[in-house]
Amino acid sequence: MGDITTNFNVRNKEKIQYPMYSVTNNRGFVPQTEQFEDRDMVGEDIKAYKVIHKDEFAYNPARINVGSIARYEGDKPCMISSLYVCFKSRRQIDSNWLMHLLKTPKMNFYYNINGEGGVRVYLFYPNFARICTSYPGVEEQKKIAKLLSLLDERISTQNKVIDKLQSLIKGINQRVFMNSGINYKLGEICEIRSGYSGNQLLSKKGLKVSRIETISGHKVNMERVGYVAPFESSGNYRLRVGDILFSNINSVEYIGNTAFIDKDYDLYHGMNLLRLTPNNMVVIPFYLYLLLNTNRMLNHFKTVCNKAVSQASINQTELGKTVIQIPPIKTQEQICELYQALYTKLETASHTKSLFQNQKQYMLRQMFI
Repeated sequence: MGDITTNFNVRNKEKIQYPMYSVTNNRGFVPQTEQFEDRDMVGEDIKAYKVIHKDEFAYNPARINVGSIARYEGDKPCMISSLYVCFKSRRQIDSNWLMHLLKTPKMNFYYNINGEGGVRVYLFYPNFARICTSYPGVEEQKKIAKLLSLLDERISTQNKVIDKLQSLIKGINQRVFMNSGINYKLGEICEIRSGYSGNQLLSKKGLKVSRIETISGHKVNMERVGYVAPFESSGNYRLRVGDILFSNINSVEYIGNTAFIDKDYDLYHGMNLLRLTPNNMVVIPFYLYLLLNTNRMLNHFKTVCNKAVSQASINQTELGKTVIQIPPIKTQEQICELYQALYTKLETASHTKSLFQNQKQYMLRQMFI
């Protein structure tokens, strides 16, 4: 890296009031007003800060291994903390290509093994410069960088689509689930049961059972299940389509987290989660799942739970006393259809983003060997 980059330290000796920036793990260079909204991070003696120009690089020597390295793309100079390491590419290296190289898993591996320190690894420029890599001609670099940048743009576009869909869902939540309908206690319209409490196996054999982490993402994650030996009454614990898993023992932040059983996962109900089986003559299971995920209900669960030092809990009796308002079935059907359409769009957008990310990672592995 010392052959294709040059280290520099340009101090702001003239005390020019350049905008102050930080280097972040995921967003690159950002104004410190965005990174630290509640405080002014600029010191009185600004001549100690380093000045950065367009297409120059900087990294945090204590956080480069978690992504804190970036290329500055602003048209006007900025200043950064004196703690950052600054460098720029030499003439035979395209700066855009170099930025893609610096973010590859291969380079991150070298950051870790070339760094110094114990708990926290520090990588200063002399050790950074010792990292070895190969590089093609400038024209080939530009072609590679252009292709990877196009993939980045598509990923960014998908992120915007996902953000807008999530914002739309939140906005609809505030209007759809208003205080209307007939009052029911949750225990009146649901069978609420605790899970199987048998010992879990260390090996991935036996019956798959749900755990707290199985529903941490508000949906069933089959990569995060436990296993138990088959037992006589296992049929009573098998989860069926329409069941709702409810996190009743968790940190306060995650209490009330739920997941909807939308298909047969061949999964059994495990400990530390409650299983809600709605009476579909009164409430559509998916509608109840949507209702339980509203901010109003989640805040309610945080309020009524029993708070201990490390976790909170809601017992079956307390949960059963929760009063909810249920509209007519026809209204529930309309709301469910709306949300199923939105969730389908959201899932499609997320899947498309994942495909672009996988394609980029594959190309990075092929192009930067």
